[in-house]
Amino acid sequence: MRYLVVLILSLFPVLHAQTNSSLLANVTQAFSQAQIVPDLLPSFVPDALVNIFFPPPVGSSSISVAVNVTPGALLPENQTSAEPALFLITNNTAAAVDPPTYLLALVDPDVPTPQDLNRTEFLHFLGGNFSVDAASQDPSLRLVNQSAALLEYLPPSPPTGSAPHRYVLLVYQVTDVTGDLASLVNATTSRLGFNLTAFVNAANLTSPVAGNYFLVGPDNSTTTASSAVIPGPTTSLAIMSQSTFTAPSSAMTFATGSMTATTAAPTISPNVMALARPTTKLPPGANRILFVKNLNYQITGEDLYDLFGRYGTIRQIRIGNEQKTKGTAFVVFDDVMDAKNALDHLNGFHLQERYIVVLYHMPAKQDAAAAKADLARREEELAALKKKHDIGDE
Repeated sequence: MRYLVVLILSLFPVLHAQTNSSLLANVTQAFSQAQIVPDLLPSFVPDALVNIFFPPPVGSSSISVAVNVTPGALLPENQTSAEPALFLITNNTAAAVDPPTYLLALVDPDVPTPQDLNRTEFLHFLGGNFSVDAASQDPSLRLVNQSAALLEYLPPSPPTGSAPHRYVLLVYQVTDVTGDLASLVNATTSRLGFNLTAFVNAANLTSPVAGNYFLVGPDNSTTTASSAVIPGPTTSLAIMSQSTFTAPSSAMTFATGSMTATTAAPTISPNVMALARPTTKLPPGANRILFVKNLNYQITGEDLYDLFGRYGTIRQIRIGNEQKTKGTAFVVFDDVMDAKNALDHLNGFHLQERYIVVLYHMPAKQDAAAAKADLARREEELAALKKKHDIGDE
């Protein structure tokens, strides 16, 4: 979405202060019970309420309904296919006089699955320039994003076999000391591996002023959302105890040489980006084999399985073990579309203090580049010998 609309509803302070205090306590408790604190946030003390309102699913029947999300509501995937409307409820009447600017982030901290102890974050939306529409006569103080979203809304897509994921919406107030957000996150930023804490620190943001969350499992989940406005928590992460995905017991082996082949596949995770799997035409040269370079020399096959295995079934991995091949690896997928998906998301990914480079394996080009580099190295060595022994070119 280019502009995500947020409505701020100003409540009468005296009449609603007690109600808001109770609701804020409920949301805070929900975050604690769902372990969002400390999994995603070090603490959470909101002073406003944010409602998430999903319209009826696209292409749904006439009996389908819109959903106003309560903290911890379990939604089916199709209910979240369209971007939601958001409502921020606050007792702060000063917002109408001196409207603040807000940043909104929607983060999934359960990638690839909640059961995975090495799970990471995935950023589903980020917009950093929400403010009151000055021309609006609406007493609800309608807010619009005054610039394009830093990252557009991407619907949830938990993989088959996963327990429901937590999708956490957080609202931050932008201040004079907030950093240049576009320099931190833009359309080229990888959503996978997003680090909310690092981003908040880099952007000089304070604690979130509001938050909410919902759960989404694979397509067979059922909705437990309510039309009420943020009641107490109804769901904890005890629901996340379903089965995990296990890779085949073995992987194909390679002949040994300058590359080390894995002989057994560890437990890996399923395709975390099932919904985002590419459906467009493949680029020239696309194939099932990816060439990865600029790897940490201490990288293991299990490390690469853990990362690349999130995008599909891996047939084999080879890691360079000689001087000329250290820091490189080949990753072979069963499906070329999974390989493309992995390349699209992981090229430039930060892994073990390195920004890795992911390319399609193109033997002719890569052999030519290696030969060129070897020739340049030999020419440098020859020039050094000539200089050492004072040998001219005549």
